Amino acid sequence: MKFRNHIFVLLMCVTAISSFGAQYYVSSSTGSDVSGNGTQANPWQTFGGAGNHINAGSFSAGDTIYLKRGDTWNEPLIPPSSGSSGSPITFDAYGSGPAPMITAAAPIAFVSGSWTYVSGNTWKASIASGVSSPTVNLVKFGNLYGRKQPYGTGCATSIVGKYDWCLSWPWLYVYSGNSSTNPVTTYAADGSIVPIVAQVAGLPMISVAGKKWLTFQHIKIQNFDYMGVSVTGDSDNLVFANMEADGMVPLGAVPFGFYVNATNPTNIQFLNDDANLNYDGYRFDGTATAITLTNCRGYANRASGLRDSTGKATYSYSHFYGNNVAQFPTTDVIGGIVGSGNISSALAPAVSYFNTYPARFSFTVDDVGSSEDTEDYVNSFLTMFSSRGLHFNAAIVPSYAVDWASVNSWYAAGNEIDSHSWSHQYYTTNTNPQNLTPYPNAPALDIHYTGSGTVATLSIAGNVLTTTVTGASGDNLSINLANAAYDTMAELKNYLAGVAHYSVAYDTGGPLVRPNTHSANLLNVSSVDIKNSTAVLLYDQTKLEPDELSASKSAIQANVPGLTESFFVYPDARNTARQDSELEATKARVQRLEQIATTNTEARIRTEVQLGELRDGQQEIKALIQAHDSSSKKTVVKK
Repeated sequence: MKFRNHIFVLLMCVTAISSFGAQYYVSSSTGSDVSGNGTQANPWQTFGGAGNHINAGSFSAGDTIYLKRGDTWNEPLIPPSSGSSGSPITFDAYGSGPAPMITAAAPIAFVSGSWTYVSGNTWKASIASGVSSPTVNLVKFGNLYGRKQPYGTGCATSIVGKYDWCLSWPWLYVYSGNSSTNPVTTYAADGSIVPIVAQVAGLPMISVAGKKWLTFQHIKIQNFDYMGVSVTGDSDNLVFANMEADGMVPLGAVPFGFYVNATNPTNIQFLNDDANLNYDGYRFDGTATAITLTNCRGYANRASGLRDSTGKATYSYSHFYGNNVAQFPTTDVIGGIVGSGNISSALAPAVSYFNTYPARFSFTVDDVGSSEDTEDYVNSFLTMFSSRGLHFNAAIVPSYAVDWASVNSWYAAGNEIDSHSWSHQYYTTNTNPQNLTPYPNAPALDIHYTGSGTVATLSIAGNVLTTTVTGASGDNLSINLANAAYDTMAELKNYLAGVAHYSVAYDTGGPLVRPNTHSANLLNVSSVDIKNSTAVLLYDQTKLEPDELSASKSAIQANVPGLTESFFVYPDARNTARQDSELEATKARVQRLEQIATTNTEARIRTEVQLGELRDGQQEIKALIQAHDSSSKKTVVKK
């Protein structure tokens, strides 16, 4: 595109201006913080390690700090100084090869010598990171995220199954076999174990706080769970050019690729930047006078490509596509001022390096079985997919009765069937969920004693619910929640509602009412007053999640012949060898196309067109389903 060439000239001018200052060099592979002097021949190694030459250094207007291409840093970059008008401090790349990488991913060497046997089925390895006050929220086993277990009385006692992990910094504990079965053997098919290092307060990979006249370019940021670039405080006159910020880590309402929440900045520029696979690609909050995006892109961000609440961000010659695909209509851009030359979000990008982010299916139909007749909705748009040779993913949540005949027909047609927790009371890392504020556990039932007793309390211990009533002992209850007569929330509610002197109802303050949730998943409580006020019984999600996923998996395998879930990870599942073989075939095709694309320009153009065709039907399907929903006025329940 021609406008890229014009912007490149502009950036060359910026670099030329800054070249009058001193030049410093950093290389994670060849540098040294002890013996290095910051020259290209003898570079520093880290941003904040021994000597703290970068993050705690002092730089002058016009200086340039060069990061070596092909190198990776697992630590934040925090500019310590401001430049001046016409002489910004610049952070750039030197050498040859891929852009320098800043990441929160701290892969543990996938060799047996990295691991030490602890006891039982638990092994540990040390995490290497330059992050201060570190923690870990997520660990990736190959392409799967494992489940964090609380430390409790020790990580070894918390690890109970494959993909379980526990943290006692700097030690990562994981499930494996006995003393002779190293994690490298247990996770050989996954191929890697990668902690994503974080901080409790959130970790920005590049943090500009109260600094002015800075330029960043030719830097890639990937695999982080909070901020790729964060601009806060009295920061202004900043340029971010030829950069890429791909969070690639799902963690609630973050990560953000590029984030600005500064004190009324007048000139922050984003030029030729990419922000993909975040929650929001570009996110601007607070106040501002002028923020500009030129020739920027944002693809496959979970919420939006660009979200601007300042009302001062102008985007031009930019393309935002495939963001917030979980809902109709999509929201590629929220807010912002539309400039000239933008590419329509209805136009799919020409894709190179497609295999970097492989996707098996274009659409997921979430929560089939979460309410009655959801199968009818799916059946109503089957021909939209089948007529175009496309498949969808159906997450089955047997909270209500499921039309298994329909599910079997979808599976037979090659669509993916996944198990899914139906309660939406998602697992958190809170190790003590016993009624701490804010409540991490969602409400289930409201119960109130209305009889003549003067005092009435309720307790749940183990699987037994008891009430103790003073002055009316005949109103006392003792119920085993694991009993088949009360083992679902619907059965427990109906039973209690039929007992004299008790008022019981579903609590609607939670995300959703789930009658098939097992009542044994209620939170343990002791002597809660149910006489003077209505008590709210909560779910204990540390019991709820594994129970529901196991129940969902069992229900699917019992009702869909031929489907065997070899393993699953919260909150969904990967299923059959057949579907895995389809994925491998798609990967192989894409790899062949990419090999062809590297040979010459003409072939690359043809190949990018072919790669784009792999997703040609997406926008058409989206439009058809929107029209279908408008006419039928039916909706899919979304998480």
